[in-house]
Amino acid sequence: MSDPYKILGVNRNVSSEEVKKAFKKLVLKYHPDKNPNDSAAEEKFKEINQAYSAICNPEKHTSPGGPHFSSTFDPLDEFMKSRGFSMFDDFFRPHHHRRSKNIFKDIDITLEEAAFGCTKQIKLDADGPCGLCHGSGLASNAELISCDECTGAGKIHHREGFITVTTTCGSCHGVGKVPSQKCQSCDGKGAHGEFKVFNVELPRGIEHETRLKVQVSSGGQQANITIRVCISQSEKYTRDGHDIHSGVSIDFTSAIMGCQLEIDTIHGKRTIEISAGTQPGSRLRLRGLGIEANFEAGDHILTLGVNLPNEISDVQRGLLEKFWN
Repeated sequence: MSDPYKILGVNRNVSSEEVKKAFKKLVLKYHPDKNPNDSAAEEKFKEINQAYSAICNPEKHTSPGGPHFSSTFDPLDEFMKSRGFSMFDDFFRPHHHRRSKNIFKDIDITLEEAAFGCTKQIKLDADGPCGLCHGSGLASNAELISCDECTGAGKIHHREGFITVTTTCGSCHGVGKVPSQKCQSCDGKGAHGEFKVFNVELPRGIEHETRLKVQVSSGGQQANITIRVCISQSEKYTRDGHDIHSGVSIDFTSAIMGCQLEIDTIHGKRTIEISAGTQPGSRLRLRGLGIEANFEAGDHILTLGVNLPNEISDVQRGLLEKFWN
């Protein structure tokens, strides 16, 4: 390869910041998305990346003498960061440079959904490249012009007392150039804030605060998701392992004489027999009407209450006295 400094158009004694700034300008100019079907631009783009890599990583490349800058920057990574791309959906970076992202999500489900299993959707935030400008930030037929904010320097100098502070220009991100007309779709950012939707299958019988690990892919990028399942409190039922508990009250006449009673279970309505002489607080175990998981089915345990009247008439009092005597 010829002199990498010459390819980037810089002298050998420049700083690493100047090398990066020159590299960014050339990448913007020769990027394949801005030069479709232009093989010469594509070759130039590759040459620019090789030159920058040779300067930043001298231990991996043989280059002419002169100062070298030790750097861990990936040339394409540096370019994409200047355009505002996130690490999650970095579509332009070679596959071997992509890194998995660890994400934590809570999913709220009902007791019934936990009992029978369900499918839930999760949404992941991701920055995707603009489909209109393909990440360049330029409107159609626009070009890069000198940044007015920093007059093309890529840096802003301002004084704080006796100290001069230099910061990277926020308008051009240190490149020194901005689009003459911004892409209307992404407002010149080259990227869109998006979200991806994924389906997660939750098995039947899942417990409260169970953690599941799921791996999903977006734009070729892997994301490792840890999902915490939160089961909301039911108004009708409480859960104890595979068993379901509920309560119901009957009037004292039904408790004395017995009756048929329709109740709610997680499996739907069921009609049960209440024996004569049932006492308050009695429990009935309905086999197999609990939660089924791991080839075992729990039970529905029904606790009976007895409603007693607050007042009774003289006739009712006489009948009760006669009954007990």
